[in-house]
Amino acid sequence: MNLSALQSPNASVPTRFAAPAGVAAPPATPTRTTEVAPQGDVFRPVSSQSQADVEAAVKRVMNGQKAEGVQFADSKGHVKHLALMISEQYVQGEMRKQVLGAYDTLFKHMEPDTKFTVVAATEQDAKDVAETVAKSGMANPERVQVLEADLPSLTVWARDMMVPKFFPGDPSKTALIAQEPLHNWHLNDSQVPEKITSTNPSIVLDNEKAMITDGGDTQSNSNESFVGYYSLAATENKLHENLQSSPIKPEVIQWYQNKTGKTVVESDPKTTFPFRFEPVTAGDGTPITRMEKNPDYVKPQLADGQVSDAQMYDDLAVGVFESNLGKPVTIMGRDNPKTGHIEEPASDHMDMSLTPVDDNTFMVGSPRLADTILGKEPTRNRDNQADFDAYAKTLTDKGYKVIRMPHHEPAANGDPYITYNNCLMERFKREDGTEVKRVFLPQYNQPALDQAATQIWQKEGFQVVPMQLDHLSSSWGALRCISNWLDRSDNAA
Repeated sequence: MNLSALQSPNASVPTRFAAPAGVAAPPATPTRTTEVAPQGDVFRPVSSQSQADVEAAVKRVMNGQKAEGVQFADSKGHVKHLALMISEQYVQGEMRKQVLGAYDTLFKHMEPDTKFTVVAATEQDAKDVAETVAKSGMANPERVQVLEADLPSLTVWARDMMVPKFFPGDPSKTALIAQEPLHNWHLNDSQVPEKITSTNPSIVLDNEKAMITDGGDTQSNSNESFVGYYSLAATENKLHENLQSSPIKPEVIQWYQNKTGKTVVESDPKTTFPFRFEPVTAGDGTPITRMEKNPDYVKPQLADGQVSDAQMYDDLAVGVFESNLGKPVTIMGRDNPKTGHIEEPASDHMDMSLTPVDDNTFMVGSPRLADTILGKEPTRNRDNQADFDAYAKTLTDKGYKVIRMPHHEPAANGDPYITYNNCLMERFKREDGTEVKRVFLPQYNQPALDQAATQIWQKEGFQVVPMQLDHLSSSWGALRCISNWLDRSDNAA
């Protein structure tokens, strides 16, 4: 995708993305040139630049150490505890009605023992959640814990500032990784993990500021985790920046040389990567950094037995993710130099375009499929079919079955972002042996697409519980974005 900004320059309330104004002519598909560089902009906060965090994380990778806990699988289990967030500053009008309506659906249709922790930014937010609980008629309403955070500058994106984990063999506790977020729209959201863990003693807070990602850019099945390339690039850039003046840098290089059997060729720090992160100021004055093509990049000329320092930082960043997520990691949206197209992530957050359904199956978005269903000529807006197809190929090359799902990004401000990947699944057996395969699926007031997506999920054996989210998705997020499991069982149907 090609992002021009991640915050509306003239808006008093930030949106998750700023969609392009009007309908622009489809941009040319990026094709292979002599050098590879990202197409478009990706924003994240100015890094906290904690050298100690980076050194500790890199040492864990070098020593083969894993952080405690393993990332929950999206693809199985009963959600036992779900986190939600609400903010009257961030969601108002029809969007607010849809968010509270989604809560109502979850309260009524999830299992009667599922707990909910709702972080409310203000007293009014807390009152509105309490009213939703009362009107829902849900069983055991005491299961809903409302935390009045007294943090007016919150969003509703409960997914992004934390990554939940479980402890194999110890169901008495779980963990939340509080990582450095990838993007700048989070306001005070990074304070939420501590708010949740301070009132839920069974949830461990795991601060890991060497890892840069949003929860929407990492997913998992039982066997491996998947991380978007934008998160990898931001993380390897942070490792690179912080190790330049670190006393452990020679040790790191020696370790990598011993590991690979190759000599690391060091570059001028300004020329290491084909991308760079440049400090800029957003339209509302927020200091952020922008990922863009690095004009100083020099492709290394390597002899046999040599490896670039860029490759070293790339491998270290993958190691940081594997150490923290507790599973092997596959990077999605990485360019394949063997093709004529310059691949990049199909969507800014991976969970908008990709869903692990079980340990053998994925659903991957397809703009072409959406156009076919609608009977329209193919449109690109910000969608690039080749990048979605690259996701599918990465997965099929690993032996996964891939099912295509209609996907359509908005062509103008206010249009819904149509994604049926950004959902909430449960797949488990109840104690009485009953098998449950259930998906809470966003709908967008697009009957042809909504029906087609519903049928695709039903064909895979899922009960579909619909929820209308077209107003919410105009801010470029849907159901998975506004929810985050704090605990889920490990058994699957």
